[in-house]
Amino acid sequence: MLPALVEIAVAYHRQPLAYRHLRDGHTPLPHDFAALIPPFCVALTRRAQTRTARLAAISVAELQTAACRFLRDVLLAPGGDHYRCLGLTPAARPADIRAHYALLIRLCHPDHPDRLPAADDHMTARLNEAYQQLRQPASRAAYDATRPAGRDALSLATYCAPWKRRAPGSWRRSRGRRSRRAWIVLLLALICSALLALQHAPTPLRPRPGHAPPAATPPP
Repeated sequence: MLPALVEIAVAYHRQPLAYRHLRDGHTPLPHDFAALIPPFCVALTRRAQTRTARLAAISVAELQTAACRFLRDVLLAPGGDHYRCLGLTPAARPADIRAHYALLIRLCHPDHPDRLPAADDHMTARLNEAYQQLRQPASRAAYDATRPAGRDALSLATYCAPWKRRAPGSWRRSRGRRSRRAWIVLLLALICSALLALQHAPTPLRPRPGHAPPAATPPP
């Protein structure tokens, strides 16, 4: 059976715009997201990659690329906290922190045989930094005290689903609103142009008081 997170990683790799919400590092992971990490990492070991690729109906090279892209863009997304780097939430137990770090680091560390080919040193550094901060109760407590209050987490089904498309007919309403805005902008531009033209129009000369205007010269 194909692990759910492998399936999501492949879908994100092939349709990144449909899953663009996964790249938001400020969106907290669902509470039950952590359970998806162990089978995901096990399925990406060198011994299991061929079977995983066959279940996903893709090549091993594409599987490796999709998995690495998911790790880089989703778990290690810019703006994400240390818990997100390890695929965890702030309620994680110390044992979960150790286990997830051990699973993820072997996919990124250059000296491990299970390392994904596209993994880089930055990914390893992010995982090491997160683990060093969360592994000890004192440093974890200090880190938690500085974390800003996050948004409410979505359900796992909502978070892992493609971005919702607009309702049928909404594009027509949106197009109508854009058309009205365009007409309003055009009308305001015409009004401003007319006011500027009036302001800079030449003022006709008026005769001084007591002076008659010069008589027209008769034609020869």
